[in-house]
Amino acid sequence: MACKHFKNSYITGYMFRIYKSNYMPADTIPIIKGVPFRDIKQSYTGGSTDAYIPYGENIMCYDINSLYPAAIKKYKYPVGEFISFQNLNNLNINELESILNQNIFGFIDCEVDCPEDIRHPILKIRRDVRSYTVRTFSPVENFKGWFHSEEVKEAIKIGYKIKIISGYLFKEGNIFSSYIDDLYQIKMEADKNKDQIWRLISKNLMNSLYGRFGMVQYLLKTLVINNNDQVLSNYIEKSNIEDILELDNKLLIQFLPDNYNSLFYQEHCIDLDISISIASSVTAYRRILMMKYKNNLNYNLHYTDTDSLYISFNNNEDKTNFEANHVDPLKLGFLKIENNKMDNKFIPFDRFYFLAPKFYVAILNDSIDFTKTKIRGLQKLSDL
Repeated sequence: MACKHFKNSYITGYMFRIYKSNYMPADTIPIIKGVPFRDIKQSYTGGSTDAYIPYGENIMCYDINSLYPAAIKKYKYPVGEFISFQNLNNLNINELESILNQNIFGFIDCEVDCPEDIRHPILKIRRDVRSYTVRTFSPVENFKGWFHSEEVKEAIKIGYKIKIISGYLFKEGNIFSSYIDDLYQIKMEADKNKDQIWRLISKNLMNSLYGRFGMVQYLLKTLVINNNDQVLSNYIEKSNIEDILELDNKLLIQFLPDNYNSLFYQEHCIDLDISISIASSVTAYRRILMMKYKNNLNYNLHYTDTDSLYISFNNNEDKTNFEANHVDPLKLGFLKIENNKMDNKFIPFDRFYFLAPKFYVAILNDSIDFTKTKIRGLQKLSDL
């Protein structure tokens, strides 16, 4: 299979043109603007990277096979026009569905009460941790935020108490399956033929689709100013600062105009081929796929990354049952084992130290000169 020339070097732009021209149903994907965009965007967070148990022995490492494509293919997505609602009578999900005569599917603003005894919290929110720095985390207390409805339903199953305040409801549609099926078949053929070029192309086309839908709706203004507190304060007072980058004695700032919060700006912002409801749904479904491996008493979950699990088992029977049900490296959305092999068998890590998200050290075996180390921001240990 020959590799065609890519006229556009930006893979997401090329991918989006392929999807629009060959796969995207007409008049189905909603373009969200103004206040609804700003509300739904609060639900748009990434994967969960957490260290739960700081030390473990006989650790097995698993990755989900093509997590993003699996999430894109498996679930239904918001389509058509949405309706907004206010839950003035404090009804639960079942009561709302009965009154509205439709499935609660979309994005909802909630007050959340997390169970005190939860092992692995699953609902994530964004919070400012210091000036111009935002972090996502999963609280273990009472909190408030915007969430995808399907994440909320999963949370209720494990004991979360949810008070729904308002939301946006959509119809459901299967709009990505054929796109993922075709590309995954190309990837499988490339793996079989050891064609690294087409493997990389198909993988990037699958993984990059959702990001194009989640681009920023508003056009940011960029300016270089003097690195001076008073000058910066003037811009903070009259605009909405999105990003600041230090350049020696200068600052590069990106900001929204002072009329950002006006009704005129919200209703007349530029139309772009983006859909925050699609992008947020992809990341929510990705987290839901990971949720089924959390809060399970049949094994010890030490650490999770966006698409990986680090587990120790209480006995070999639990390990065998787990892998029989969840491991298949050829199936989309199933697990594949990432441990090293010896004599054609996967070897668990003797000792594993999980110090923080993106920060761990493992020893394979005292008799084998091999360690596994990851530290956020470092490419290799010699950078220390």
